[in-house]
Amino acid sequence: MKDNKKIRPIVAVITTQVYDTEQRRYLSGIISEAQAFGYDTVIISNIYNPSEKTSTLHVENDIYDFIMSPDIDAFILISESILNERLRKIILEKLKLCSSKPIIAIGALLPGFILPEFIHIDTSDVDDFYDITSHLIEEHGFNDIDIITGHSNVDVSYFRVDGYRRALESHNIPYNEQKVYFGDFWMTSGAELARRYINKKIPIPQAVICANDYMAYGLLDEFFKYDIHVPEDITVVGFENVGDRLNHFPLLTTYQRNRENVGRKAVREIYSKLSGIQNVKNIDDSLSVHGTLIKGNSCFCGVSKNGLLYDIISSQAQRIQDFLNLFSQMDQKLIECVSIKEFIEVLSEFFYLNRNVSEAYICLPEKWYDDQPNEDIINCFSLIKAWDCDNSILLNKYNLADLFSYVNKPSAYYLSPLFFSDRILGYTILRYDTPDGFDRVFINWQRSISNALEFLRMKNDIRYLTQCRNISEQYDSLTGLYDISGFENAVKLVTVTAEPRQNLLFVVLKTGLFGMGIGIERQNEKIAITTEIAEALRRLAVTKNAVYGRIGEGIFACAVIGEFPECFDQLISDKLNALILHETNYVKVFGMNSYECVSRIISDPSRLNFKFELSDIISVIDEKKSIISRQRMSLQYKVFSEFRDELYLNPTQEYNLDMFCENLNIGIAHFRHLYSNFFGISYNQDCIASRILFAKYLLCTSSYDINTIAGRCGYINTKYFMRLFQKNTNLTPSQYRDRVCFN
Repeated sequence: MKDNKKIRPIVAVITTQVYDTEQRRYLSGIISEAQAFGYDTVIISNIYNPSEKTSTLHVENDIYDFIMSPDIDAFILISESILNERLRKIILEKLKLCSSKPIIAIGALLPGFILPEFIHIDTSDVDDFYDITSHLIEEHGFNDIDIITGHSNVDVSYFRVDGYRRALESHNIPYNEQKVYFGDFWMTSGAELARRYINKKIPIPQAVICANDYMAYGLLDEFFKYDIHVPEDITVVGFENVGDRLNHFPLLTTYQRNRENVGRKAVREIYSKLSGIQNVKNIDDSLSVHGTLIKGNSCFCGVSKNGLLYDIISSQAQRIQDFLNLFSQMDQKLIECVSIKEFIEVLSEFFYLNRNVSEAYICLPEKWYDDQPNEDIINCFSLIKAWDCDNSILLNKYNLADLFSYVNKPSAYYLSPLFFSDRILGYTILRYDTPDGFDRVFINWQRSISNALEFLRMKNDIRYLTQCRNISEQYDSLTGLYDISGFENAVKLVTVTAEPRQNLLFVVLKTGLFGMGIGIERQNEKIAITTEIAEALRRLAVTKNAVYGRIGEGIFACAVIGEFPECFDQLISDKLNALILHETNYVKVFGMNSYECVSRIISDPSRLNFKFELSDIISVIDEKKSIISRQRMSLQYKVFSEFRDELYLNPTQEYNLDMFCENLNIGIAHFRHLYSNFFGISYNQDCIASRILFAKYLLCTSSYDINTIAGRCGYINTKYFMRLFQKNTNLTPSQYRDRVCFN
């Protein structure tokens, strides 16, 4: 290993999903300014950024260990991109240890995601929306302007309304809060507002400003569907310029925040800190972060040629990359490899799939194929010098300067994780000599490398192959749980060990009662959900000796011997329901009415007739299924069922029943009648039940105290919450935790 000396300062950018439009614009400004000052830029980012707490994808967040590299001189945190609360905590703890170095946070700051050392730089939502509104007033002569902003519980929604209000008032136009509508930053809320205009529920204004492009796209699509002409009948303006304008009609007029200059200002601030020079021409504060109106045909300005040309060129470039990726044979060739040398050579052959990349490295720990590889020493294989991969660069994992010093000019380096399931395999480094970065095609490239590396590892792991052959006869290959025969044998074994006072708890969960309606193209989603259900079953954690099985297509079971308190079978069913609702994606895809769980306690395990007991439980589930089947025949059941799914998935959210009933053309009283008939519980009681079930989930899966749990469930008064919980469960929250959550 060559002993290299650090030759340039290194600025680390901490972010997620760098292929998104917003991050790419920040990075364009950061990289170009860093190169002007002679800095290398290292971008540390995961790929998938999962929001689910139990997802095995969280292993990708090990990439943020590079924050601790001693070679890094300063940090830029794109704070608004890191939405995962767990990841924010990980990053914050690491940055605390680096607080002696400059840390610049750019973009919107998220609650709790801040340190006293942070220097914050961002654009102004207030100023941007002042500019948009002023444009409509001054250039088009409008005085009747609506605005649709984001969620009502998000500060940024109000900042954008404030800019709109200030512009109106500065032009002597009265501000009317009735012309402010709250959405969800997605196309659905834009489409909903459009329908209200179309159905004459609210008057059509001269123009509507949308707090982001997605809501604007929803408006445009709905207007086009119902022959509302834009801009002749109504002008629509978006915000953010997220791309995709060519897929909606007419071409959207939007406003692009000046993220590039925010990135440049961050680097200038770092230069000031590192050099100690406070007032020089290169770092003055005259760099504006005001945005730019991108003209289209959704207002009377008309599209600008340069703006349209940029969209067309970008779209064409992306289509070419997608085409090349779609018909690439890289996956097959990687699977055929039997050595790392062949592997690197194949990757070099398909290097072209990542556009504008100057160099790429595949970095693997020494003995990466072992269960416990040496993660401190890394082999970095150059894809440009693939023919010489036996002489790869060997370096200490965190000594980034050792690798960067091989390049004689400042560049940008993207670090991304290579992993399979919960196993970290290594990481990739892409080098760009221009202010550029990878797009979504890279995700497939990275995934292909990870999958093929794991396959190569397994080919050389005789022990693994032997284990696969031995367990296939009694285990389900997808989930690792027992299959039907293995589960039956395991249950018989545990019943033999039962002591006189012990009972058998038998839990059966049947999913997909009305079919798992996912097409072939979404089979990966079905597989992921199946493994999530299996993990939820394991998390019942009744005792360490519990037996778990996937005993049929969509059928899961648990059995355990023990001494159980009264009504424990129902408590366990509730716990499994809570885990499925709040730790899997099942309900989001298939709905609450598509599964049933039955638990029962068998007093004499020694006399268990496994097949009879299982058949009897399945028949109970089928009876419940037949009741739901009759309800599903109602035309309104599907809408009510989806509404109830949302209620349980987000139990603390307030729902607008008036709007829901208005869309269905029914009254509130009729809504309550139908709700009770469909679900066997009143709407008000079901709202309480959804919150109580969420409380049960928190009691079972967290160490939060009762006050915190009450607050997270939407109750300000803890005593009231405790009374309500006891009324619904006959247990205090503490008693519930003691009974259900032991191991």
